[in-house]
Amino acid sequence: MAKRDTANMKFSVVIPCYNASSTIARTLDSVKQQTFTNFEVIVIDDASNDLATLLEVLEQYRTELNLSVLTNDANMNGAYSRNRGIREAKGEYIAFLDADDSWVPTRLEQAMEAIQRLPANQFVLYGKFELIRNRPTGALLPIRGIRHEERVADYVFAAGQHMQTSTFVCPTDVARTILFDETLTRHQDSDFMMRAQEQGMDIIFQSLKCASYHFRATDMQKRVQAGRINSAFCTQWLIVKKPYFSAAATSGYVLSTFARIVYMEGQTGKSLRMAASAVTKIGWRNLVDLTITKILIIFKTRFGF
Repeated sequence: MAKRDTANMKFSVVIPCYNASSTIARTLDSVKQQTFTNFEVIVIDDASNDLATLLEVLEQYRTELNLSVLTNDANMNGAYSRNRGIREAKGEYIAFLDADDSWVPTRLEQAMEAIQRLPANQFVLYGKFELIRNRPTGALLPIRGIRHEERVADYVFAAGQHMQTSTFVCPTDVARTILFDETLTRHQDSDFMMRAQEQGMDIIFQSLKCASYHFRATDMQKRVQAGRINSAFCTQWLIVKKPYFSAAATSGYVLSTFARIVYMEGQTGKSLRMAASAVTKIGWRNLVDLTITKILIIFKTRFGF
């Protein structure tokens, strides 16, 4: 492990990694190209099957990046790995990056300029990302930033906007206060932002391209098939996170995320009953009939159900 110079370190780049030996070079190349250079890089491997290959790739970057590698003894999840990186970080700020995504060369410079304009040190920055589906699409998301006094759940689930982890930057003290929820296999990004907002952090949108998010249409299907995400998880998450959700956010979540997973599971009747139960339990009984009706319409028009 390379020795890190931690004096006046500005950024700690935290990269959770699982079976990403084929993509990590692209990710680290984008870090190596940063115009702002006062940073360290912490890669946390989550007991990957390709660890030996990954370490060979990482070795090529040790002389070019201030790089440390942590390895989990057992496969945990991305939240656990990010939290290890947060606790290990020596930088004043943490910038998150996933091991299959990449940054624009000015990402850290953008963040530093924004930070210098902020009056307080209680914030989380996020920004636009380009959606990559095998090749660049030119599509930049989210379409708009979060509005003053708009709740994160309404912004993400009712308004259909996005908060992508590879664009997140915050003070290290803030990251250690919030941390990622290690019980979650999905929604770790929006959950982090919901709790940050609830604890009084300013959620600041940068209307600039910050990152490229490499999306594969089969990713969600694989997660469902592997049992990492299912309708039962979505139902429980909705119940547990009730304090963060308005009626509009609840309906939006069920109509988008939940409906898609129900379709992939192929257990429509059972899953719709679970959705109705969840909506009722969190206090939006009047939404049940309307929401379920909308789901059935979506299935019929989009999926041929």
